[in-house]
Parts: sequence; structure tokens; C-alpha cells
Amino acid sequence: MLPKDAIYRGFSSPYEFLNGKFLETVAVEYAHGFAERFVDRCRRHWDSQSRELLHFLHECLEERWSFDTVWDDSFGLVRRAVRDLPTSGLTRTAATLGMRMLACGQQGEWEIELETPVRLHWDNVILPRASWIRVTGTRAGATILYRNRACKQRIKIRRSKGGWQSDGLNALSTIDKDGHRYILAFGEAVDTLTLHNVPKLKSTSIDFAQHKLLRALDLLTQFAPIYSPWVGRVLRMIIPVKSRRNTIVSGSDQDHPGTVYLSIHCPPVAIAEMLIHEATHQYFYLLSRCGALDDGSSKLFYSPIKRTKRPIRMILLAHHAFGNVLLFYRLCRQKGLSDAGYCERHEAQLAPQVQRLQDTLASANRLTPLGDALWQPLASRLD
Repeated sequence: MLPKDAIYRGFSSPYEFLNGKFLETVAVEYAHGFAERFVDRCRRHWDSQSRELLHFLHECLEERWSFDTVWDDSFGLVRRAVRDLPTSGLTRTAATLGMRMLACGQQGEWEIELETPVRLHWDNVILPRASWIRVTGTRAGATILYRNRACKQRIKIRRSKGGWQSDGLNALSTIDKDGHRYILAFGEAVDTLTLHNVPKLKSTSIDFAQHKLLRALDLLTQFAPIYSPWVGRVLRMIIPVKSRRNTIVSGSDQDHPGTVYLSIHCPPVAIAEMLIHEATHQYFYLLSRCGALDDGSSKLFYSPIKRTKRPIRMILLAHHAFGNVLLFYRLCRQKGLSDAGYCERHEAQLAPQVQRLQDTLASANRLTPLGDALWQPLASRLD
């Protein structure tokens, strides 16, 4: 008989079996719950002019959703809109969600007057800034009317290889690799994600960024193939940024599902490392949607990564991500990656830090069975 936590162990590393149906159920049920609450909140605050979009979203709630549908920034906006008390910004969130559902195949028509002019997305197509928008969506694409500063224009969006296209509009570049698709974006294209003073990359550097990301993904395929689907399953949008003070940086948060930022001016092995690190955080966020990972204690524990005391949840987060990075280093070394000693040096530095994190998790006795399912299988692989 399988242990009670067996279904959760697949979130710890790609070495454990991950039930894809369970993963989808977790993501979809969580997103659907927030979407229902969001639509209800809009119903209580909107006037009749916005009822068309509200009706469309209500119809969407009756449809069957997939992991790919909900693992998107639009559902992060919905989550924030439900959590935050102010009603400002509801129209933007609703329009963003409406665009997402149309791009994922839902057919319909709606319009909305936005509180302030904003730039919306249709998947990888960046729409013009608009204060009013009307959309008619079919399976083949969409016709969009928009107005800004009394100027009304019409655009059409159609399917193309690797995404969508519209004449005269900027389409974000995409990378298709090993059956997975990544959208390359820049900071201004995802203006709700805080980059924490990280230097942004100019849009003119897109070809360079695409080349570097492709090399990193090729490296994963060749030297750490078990991590290629681990990354591809949960990463959707990548924001290339500059290194900060000669230090590589990467980041993500649970309100931006599938979206990460990472340094691009570094060796492919370092980019591959960051892809694994941030993808692992996505699995952490996903599992945390099933329940508490720790007992909620306010007690702090020393983190050798941050060199300060941190809550046990953050100790678990660090062990989960850096433990997988350690396994990546070992795979690259076993397969003979020529990296000028990068993996060997960084493994020697990181291994004792991960061990200290592991010792803390083992002795603290603060984690739930969900939390234990994240670190214990990983620890057995690291020993």
C-alpha cells in the first residue's frame, strides 16, 4: 500500500512520480474557487454597463478548465482582486480574465469601460493601451474594438505558428522546446510583477535573450533531461533581466503563476540552474494550495542561504529549490558537461548549506505531512 502522502511526493523533485491529473485538479479547483468569488464581487459592485462581460465570465465558470488555462497571470490578478479590499482595478482584472478565456477557446462577445487606460494581452500579443474595449472571440481568433483618447480602432488577431499574430501589433517572441512553449516578455509587458530593483533588459535585446534561453534549454535536454519536463510543465512566461552588481538574479511569486524573471548575461548552465530553481518554486506554490505546509509558528530558524533567521516555511522553500539545483549540478558533472568547473565549484559551496537546511527541517518538528512530502523524498536523493 502506498503511504498516505505518496500523491504529494511528486512535488518534491522530478525523480518522484507526479500524478498529472492530481496536479491539474489542484490548480483548476483553486483557480475556479477564486474566479467564482471574483465574479460574485463584480456582480455586487458593477453597474449595468459591465453586465455583458459579467455574463460571459459566468458562462466560463460552467466550462471545464485545464491546467494550461488557469496557470496564467490572469488568475493571479483574480486572486489578488479577491484578497484585496479596494474595488479599484476590478475592470482591468475582469478584462484580463475575459481575454484569457477567449484566447483559450471560449467563444463570446463582451465590452467594458476601463477605470484607467491599460494595455492588455491576448496570449503573446500586446494590445494597444485602451480605456474602452469590445471583443468578439471565435476559435480562429478575435476582432477587437478599442478606444483611447476618443480614438476608436479595430484590430484582428489570428492564430499563427507558435502563438497569435495581429498586423501592426507587437507579438512577444516564443520558444518551443521539447513540446513546451515559453513566452519571452519584458518588464513593462508584465507591469504587475515587481522586479525588486532588478535592471530591466531593453526590448532590442530579444534576439540575444532568445539565443541564451535556447542554449540553456538545450543544456537541460542533453545533460539533465529529467529536469526538462519539470521546467516545461510549469514555466510559461520568462522575463529576461540584467544581472545585478555582477550577481545573477531570478524571481517569481505565487500571484504570477508560470511567470519568472532571470538574468540572461551569464553562462547557459547558470540560466538552466535558475530555470530549475524558479520552476521548483512553482511546485511549492502549487502544493501549498492543498493546505498548510507548516504549523504556522512564528519561531525563526537560521538560513545559511540568506544568513539570517527565517520562518520554517522559508527554510523549506530554500531546501526545496536548492536541493533540486544540487541534483542538477550532479547530473551535469556525471554527464561530463564542459562548464569551466561551474557545477563543481557551486556544488561544493551549496552542499553544506543545503545540509544545514535539511538538519533544521528534521529537528524543528514544525511541518505538516504536506511539508514533509516536499523535503523528505528530496533529502533521500541528496544523501
